[in-house]
Order: sequence, then structure tokens, then C-alpha cells
Amino acid sequence: MGSISGRQFNQILGNIEKILAIELMYAAQAMEFRRPYTFSTIIEENFKLIRSKVEKLEDDRILKEDINAMIQLVKNKQFTVK
Repeated sequence: MGSISGRQFNQILGNIEKILAIELMYAAQAMEFRRPYTFSTIIEENFKLIRSKVEKLEDDRILKEDINAMIQLVKNKQFTVK
């Protein structure tokens, strides 16, 4: 029972990383709609990090590469948190 639970837990963690990556990517997109307003320093730093890997979504495109880049940012814990 323990090993099965461990595998399921790892699967859940992987899913959480994907969900968090997608949510952060869309939060950055939402911030674009609020420009020229600015946000707190920590949010702006994270926004710049996201935009260094994922361009603003102007037209329809396949987002797989963007999502994978965001997943790597989440996995590598590159976001600034306080």
C-alpha cells in the first residue's frame, strides 16, 4: 500500500507543477492587460522571468513549448517568493 501511495503522490506533484506553471503563465498574460499600471517589485521580477521564457500571447499558437518552459521554471524553483 505504501509504494502505491508514493507513486500516486509523485504523480500528483507532477500535476501540481503543470497546473501552477499554466496558472502563472496566464497570470502574466492578464498583467499585460493591466498595463501601463505596475505591480509590486516581487511580482514585476517574476513577470520579467516569465516573459524571458514565454512571449506575450498575441495570436493563436500552440502553447506546448511555452507550458514546458514554465514547468521547468517551476521545477527549478526560479521564482522569487518572500
